[in-house]
Parts: sequence; structure tokens; C-alpha cells
Amino acid sequence: LHYPLRRQRQMCIRDRTPTRELAIQVSEELKRIAKYKGVRTTAVYGGSSIQNQIRAIKSNTDIVVGTPGRVLDLIRRRVIRLENIEYLVLDEADEMLNMGFIDDIEEIVRNCNEDRQTLLFSATMPDRIKSLAKNYMKPDLKHVKIAKKSITTASVEQFYFETKARNRFETLCRILDFYAPTSSIIFCNTKKEVDEIVASLQKKGYSVEGMHGDMTQGFRMRTLENFREGTIKILVATDVAARGIDVSHVTHVINFGLPFETDSYVHRIGRTGRANREGTAYTIITSKDRSKLKQIQ
Repeated sequence: LHYPLRRQRQMCIRDRTPTRELAIQVSEELKRIAKYKGVRTTAVYGGSSIQNQIRAIKSNTDIVVGTPGRVLDLIRRRVIRLENIEYLVLDEADEMLNMGFIDDIEEIVRNCNEDRQTLLFSATMPDRIKSLAKNYMKPDLKHVKIAKKSITTASVEQFYFETKARNRFETLCRILDFYAPTSSIIFCNTKKEVDEIVASLQKKGYSVEGMHGDMTQGFRMRTLENFREGTIKILVATDVAARGIDVSHVTHVINFGLPFETDSYVHRIGRTGRANREGTAYTIITSKDRSKLKQIQ
């Protein structure tokens, strides 16, 4: 982003991260990396003072890390101008190009200059997303994949439980009671499912909170901090909300159901078994999930 300010610097917007938590996380990492380079980074996201963010940008920021809604707000206020942008980066590009975000991304791209370099990063990149991504890339685009000897880490043991659909919640409770995880993330496919499971678990006396995109920024930040500190033992989240969770002490991941995208399974279970620790992943399925489970296997 280029501004007629005192240093006349070219700026790069890291646009965009799917969650506020991830925007903050990426911004903090960039500040750490660029500590001795004099590069200034600002995170912009909803739920925080836009006036403070505007002041930070106008103080000669080089890199803006933002969520789409807040970035668009700042574009419309003419605080951010993208005509001289050098780099456009979509972090977690598979989520960025899903239908929930696509309109915002297209509007942001329309404000960018044609000479920019566009980079998309993601742990999972389904074929339909790769096809859609071509609309925002130049004809000579390159797809770089980091090869691994194995898709999942050996430090995570993986199990599944097959039950009837009406017994899924009871199965979840039995898993929690029998294995007594000290720190666990339960993944759900929808925000409604997160709310329902949290309410039901709280009624049974479990130490649990939920995270998804409809919750306020303040609540999500407090929940994540309590989970890091161990005040909350169980966190229930959607895939998108979990993209900003970086907690090394998670002992168990529980899939209340299989994710919509097969590759997302790998992303989910990677939340445990970190920092040279061992982890365990449990998945609850019904008979209709057998074919998808075979694809994952």
C-alpha cells in the first residue's frame, strides 16, 4: 500500500486471514521476524477500535494483516489504497475462496493494481479451490507443494467410533468421561452445532466454551486465553475459528463428525501432537460416513 506520507514507502497487505485470531497471530509473527528490519506491521479486524487502527496505518505501516470486512471498511474510507500494492497474500486460501468470503475477496482484488504479485497459502487446497484461484492469478502461476513422507504425524494416534446419529452426543460424553482429556478441541461443521454442543456439555458440568465467527471478538479472545491457561479444558470450534488457535498443549482432538472436505481432517488432527508431544484424535461417525472415512484412510 502506498501513501503520500513522510517516508513514501511501498506497502504490502497480507490480505487476508479468515479469523481475527489468525490476523493477530500472523501480525505478531511478522513483527518478530522483521524486528531488526524496520518493517512496521498493523493488524486490522472487527471488534477493535477502527480509529486506533487508522492511526497505526497512517504512521507509515508497511504490512497490513486484515480480515476482509475490516479491510473493505478501510478501503471505503480511503484509509487503505491498493493502487500501488506490491504483494497480495491470501492466508488460508481454501477458506478465503469459499463462498462465505468470495464476494469480499473479489471486491478487494478489484481495488488492487495489475502489477502486484499474488500469493495463496493453505495447508489444504481442494481441486475446486485451485480452479477458482486461477481467476485471481496470472497465466504463468505456479503451484508449490511441500512434499512429506506421510500426510499425518506419527505422534498422533487416530481412532474412530461408529454409532447411530441419535447417539452421537452420548458417545462424545462417554469419550470425555472415559479418556478424561486434560485439554481437548471438539470440531463441528456448523456454528449451530457448536452452540448446541457447548450448551449441552455445560448442562452436564463440563468445563467447556465454544468459538465461531458469530461470537464477539472480546468473547473469543477471552475464551482462547482461558483455554491456553487451562481454565477451560474443552474448546468446541468450527474449522474456520480454529485456524487462529495455536496451543501446544492440546492432548486430544475430537471430530464430532467428519469434515466436509477430506483434507480438513488432516488440518484438524494437527492441532494435537505438537511441540514433541504425543496426541490422540477421535472421530465419531455414523454408517453413512463409511465411504468418506475410507477416503481419509
